[in-house]
Amino acid sequence: MHPQPTYPAGRAESEARIAVQDGYIWPVDRVQMVTPAAIRERMIEDIGREVRERTEDAVVTEHNLLRLGWHIRQVEAHATIAFATYKAQNAVKGARGAIVRRDSAAQIAASAAAVTVFVASLALWAGHATGAL
Repeated sequence: MHPQPTYPAGRAESEARIAVQDGYIWPVDRVQMVTPAAIRERMIEDIGREVRERTEDAVVTEHNLLRLGWHIRQVEAHATIAFATYKAQNAVKGARGAIVRRDSAAQIAASAAAVTVFVASLALWAGHATGAL
């Protein structure tokens, strides 16, 4: 179980990521964060890291956020928006501008197999209709 967060009144330090010599760090532990924008930004970053580590078709849930150290109240308050923002930021536009999911290798292979079966059936029908078969 995670410790209960303690939210100091009048926090002097920012919760936003800060640049250091070798990248960025978060100056406050997840469970101690109180600023909604910083919480959501960090949750989105955590979701992205979990997806990259598990592949693009990964299933990342609120349980993953709790395992990373977020408090249940933070997850209840911000995870829905964080997941929706992550999905919107990582979607691609389709032919008509609608946001669609990226196709995985398995989906592309299944589509190619379906097209192959369709074309083969057309060729068989055409060969039968022309008397070639």
